[in-house]
Amino acid sequence: TCPVVPDSSVRVWDLTVKDCLHQVQTAIKDLSCIAVDPSHRRLLCGGIGKAIHVYNLEGLPAGAPEEFGVLLRPTTTQHPLLTMKFALPMGLLAVQGADRVVEVWRVLGRADAKRRLRRLQKRPLENERKRKKKKRQTDETPGAEQPSAENGGLAEAEEAAADAGDAGGEAEEQGEEVIGAAAEFVYLHSFRTEFQARSLDWLPEGGLVVSTHGNTLERWRVYNDPEKPPTRFSTINALGHRSLVRACAQSHDDLLMATVSEDCVLVWNVRRAALSCSFPEAKDGTCVQFLPGNRHLVLGTKSGSLEIYSLSTAALVQSVQGHQGEVHGLSLRPEARGVVSAGADNRVVVWSYGIAVDPETSAKRITLVEHLSAELSDAALAVEVSEDARRLAVALQDTTIRVFFADTLKFSMSLYGHKLPVNGLSISSDGEFLVSAGMDKNLKIWGLVFGECKRSLFAHDQPVTAVRFCRGTHYFFSTSMDGTVKYWDADTYQLIQILRSHIQGILCLSVNSDASLIVTAGHDRSVRAFYRTDEQIFANEQREQDIEKAGDAEVA
Repeated sequence: TCPVVPDSSVRVWDLTVKDCLHQVQTAIKDLSCIAVDPSHRRLLCGGIGKAIHVYNLEGLPAGAPEEFGVLLRPTTTQHPLLTMKFALPMGLLAVQGADRVVEVWRVLGRADAKRRLRRLQKRPLENERKRKKKKRQTDETPGAEQPSAENGGLAEAEEAAADAGDAGGEAEEQGEEVIGAAAEFVYLHSFRTEFQARSLDWLPEGGLVVSTHGNTLERWRVYNDPEKPPTRFSTINALGHRSLVRACAQSHDDLLMATVSEDCVLVWNVRRAALSCSFPEAKDGTCVQFLPGNRHLVLGTKSGSLEIYSLSTAALVQSVQGHQGEVHGLSLRPEARGVVSAGADNRVVVWSYGIAVDPETSAKRITLVEHLSAELSDAALAVEVSEDARRLAVALQDTTIRVFFADTLKFSMSLYGHKLPVNGLSISSDGEFLVSAGMDKNLKIWGLVFGECKRSLFAHDQPVTAVRFCRGTHYFFSTSMDGTVKYWDADTYQLIQILRSHIQGILCLSVNSDASLIVTAGHDRSVRAFYRTDEQIFANEQREQDIEKAGDAEVA
């Protein structure tokens, strides 16, 4: 094996004895990618820039890798090299950097490389002979002095000697064993993907599949012929988001789910795990909620507007400018009274439902009417309304949590304790507990009667992004930028279960009405659903398993 280390060196290890055999110090800036050909004869190393250094591995394990040559990529950018993949049946090499360009190289065998090397060595001599011949033809113009027989014979002798020298050089080349990297690797062509390439791999039938940062898969036909450029065969881009998922919500009947990203809003059928409808015109969404009846959803945007979309027509019904800054949070008022929004303009607004009439078509449509508003001391990051409609909690940028009376927005109490701003809030269905998720990696459980902090839990290894109670219980879930979902008991303050599925940070969390399904999404652009099973969970056993896994990770 040949691992890459940050000191721009490559080390060769023997896995049987678990020892380093050789260490090669390369001249590559920020070495980021290596590849070994299928025959284990060549090692390719690349980093920032257009140079790919090739090393000879034929001397292993006794001898260290030797410098074999340098390949120059046909690029003018300084993007780092990310992936190099060999295709053994086709004799091709795919090279991908941190941009949209993928290069295809031909890998020649020993005999073909020798023939190519002879052609490369003969090319300067042929060019020189052509130049001399053209010069003689120019000198033999009418009226010009004709060369004597002696001079002509001398020129013919020089040409014969040059030809003899070429023949001797070819014979000498035939006995040589060492061939340069430029003779073994020949650049064929390159192609551009629709989005920035993330990784690539060869298919068994010879095609090339490329995954992009646009959350798409592109399949290309690649030919071992410079006259046939690569062609895109197909693209998988029908489902999923192209950017990170900022928010998610489930309908009141637990049949639909909405996910929000910068470029669109997608509505999914939960039972069939299929896309129900999409809203490509819904741009820059930050938070979302289904309205009562499950026929509309309201979207908070970066521009401060609240947009209502119809699920039946997949069209915008009404847009209301609710804030002067980004809308950070939405919460539904109980008994279908309206919604509450909190924004970066230091305001929290209580909205009621209304009916608007289109002046052109006289059609009636749902709208939002401002009912109450309150000025805050800092930007609001999250908002939550209790199910009994008595309390309204708002998390501020100054790390505090303000609790108001929901009917009048009269100030009730302030909750202090977090060292960094709070990302999420959740109130239990009986109104007894409030849980806050902070950027300081802590979860705090508050009592809403007197405002005391009942317990502070160091919950995650990274900032906590969302928290949500299970309805009718004191159990709650939390998500974090460390990619984990944790299941807690607010009565005993114990961790019940840890769910590990995301490969990057989680930004949003949604729990259905009976807590049988939770949905998470985040930076990895994936939407993951976790279903509750009939298997019993014991907190002590779960804790022992986590300790064992942590110990195994440290040993590894």
